[in-house]
Amino acid sequence: MTNHSLSNRQLYWLAAWLLIALGLVRFWLTRDLALFGDEAFYWLESRHPDWGYSDVPLLTPLLVGLGTQLIDHHYSGVRILFVLMGSLIPLAVGWLALPLTGPRHALISIVACLAMPLLTGMGILALPDVPLVLVSTLVLGMAVRAQQHPHARQYWIGLGALMAAGFLAHYRFALIPLALLAASLSSQHSRSLWRTANPWLACLIAMTGLLPALWFNANNDYAAIGFHFHQRHPWHFQTEGLMYPVLQALSTSPLMLLALLAAFRPLWQACRRDTPGARLLLATSVLYLGVFGALAPWTDQRSTNVHWPLIGYIPLLVFLPVLLSDLRTRLGQRTTTVIASIVWLSGVTATVFGGLWLYAMPRLESLPYATQRHITANMAGWSAIAERAHNYGDAPIITDNYYLAAQLAFELQRTQGIYTIDDDKVHRDGRARQLALWGWQPHNDAWPESAIAVLEASRHNMPEWQRITRTLCERYPGLREAEHMEQFKGRRKISILRLQTGAPGKFCQPPIQGWIDETPADDATLLHWYGWYTDASGIQSIDLLLDEHAVARAHYGIERTDAAAQFDANASPDLPNIGFSLQWDSTQAPAGWHRLQVVVSSHNGNRLVPWERWIYFESATH
Repeated sequence: MTNHSLSNRQLYWLAAWLLIALGLVRFWLTRDLALFGDEAFYWLESRHPDWGYSDVPLLTPLLVGLGTQLIDHHYSGVRILFVLMGSLIPLAVGWLALPLTGPRHALISIVACLAMPLLTGMGILALPDVPLVLVSTLVLGMAVRAQQHPHARQYWIGLGALMAAGFLAHYRFALIPLALLAASLSSQHSRSLWRTANPWLACLIAMTGLLPALWFNANNDYAAIGFHFHQRHPWHFQTEGLMYPVLQALSTSPLMLLALLAAFRPLWQACRRDTPGARLLLATSVLYLGVFGALAPWTDQRSTNVHWPLIGYIPLLVFLPVLLSDLRTRLGQRTTTVIASIVWLSGVTATVFGGLWLYAMPRLESLPYATQRHITANMAGWSAIAERAHNYGDAPIITDNYYLAAQLAFELQRTQGIYTIDDDKVHRDGRARQLALWGWQPHNDAWPESAIAVLEASRHNMPEWQRITRTLCERYPGLREAEHMEQFKGRRKISILRLQTGAPGKFCQPPIQGWIDETPADDATLLHWYGWYTDASGIQSIDLLLDEHAVARAHYGIERTDAAAQFDANASPDLPNIGFSLQWDSTQAPAGWHRLQVVVSSHNGNRLVPWERWIYFESATH
């Protein structure tokens, strides 16, 4: 983001080397980084070709499928075409800027893209936003050229073809044709273009991109359209949505966001000069930033949505160099260069930290807990779980969430014989209809006679876990727990169960029930737990474990008539004395991070871990 401190040739080579380096880093990161849950699901969709899907149009699964044909079924294969497309986005921004701001400013726009963490990260993951942003940028560039050369039919044909690709990319592309329409009606000259054949030809070609999604929706009760535009959003006010400006500042870097917003000024001035294409870019920025910002308190806040308005920043990147030229005139070359360098480096720094965060994910298991706890485990550890599942041969697999089902499908290269009983997240993510079409959600007599269950126990609270196990025990009373595995210092817990008929086993016995009413304060040294637990066979012990070693045992047998009132008198031999009190002096612990667990054991062998924390103890005398 410099102006005349570098020659055009130097600026060209700077942009070229930065883009090459970033492309190589992108590809390198994709090799070891396990798939994100959405990526695994897109791979699954690529193995079931269709005109569309309940969550996305067909382009993303199609690109994933083509990539796996190029580099087999590896993480890099899933992402290779997205890496290439992500690497082209800065070049597309430069191509868009070229007829509007000139060659030098176009090069500066390319370099500025590298200070946008979300843009530089495009392509590392195989997500629909990669083709969406690339195609949208190309649409804007083609539309600008069509406006500047209204009688050159090749631009209008190209515009129509790119718009068709945009409709195949994502439903959020819908704001681009709205911006085109608004810009085309904003002046007498642009309105006059509708009296010629070329815009109508572009519209006709663009409509072909809508046909696959419309065909899928028409044959599936408009599942995808209903999800994106209605069902996923609560449509009532949520205070979390007020964080929209803060999240945008964090995702773009605060200084870069201020610079981009300031670029509205030269963009507006270009509109006032009636620069061909400027009004289109203004409409695009206002629609994407304004619509998603205004609706943020009423729309889906449970899913990651910080990237939704990303396209709105593309026109501002185009006019950012013009802003720098204005500043140079007012403040001088040296001051402008210093300001631009600070803004650019702040964005690049955020990008580097994001890259290091992704680099750490495949190495998460080897990191100390102090570091590990700040890094998500969404893209790590799935191959180890698949290896455990593979030990049971080709037995059907039932999972508790569809993300896990998709990850196992990819790691095991299986598109059949995997099921999920997920009835929460799968609906929130708009994928229930898709799984139903594939027969991946067992209903009535569709359950396999025998199977294994791979359950991500750490995803669930106690009532959810009991509901899942109760569902499985009803179908498979002879269910047995085969093995249990933990990853990332207990952050992910996996239970593998053998599902079979027969006499009820220990796993399907009535579970331990109870509650911890009081837990330790964060700054306490004398830790205290108070609550109640009961079991049909009676509670044997309630222990506190420090790094898997018992360090304290609770006093059990306190009278709790309030809790006992909800049970029959013969439900447990302990009633009504089912209360407990547990305390431990934490100054006994060595310095460092330690795992604390409260473990409840019953006489019939049931075991429950209702409370678990990693706690840092500064010293033995803290």
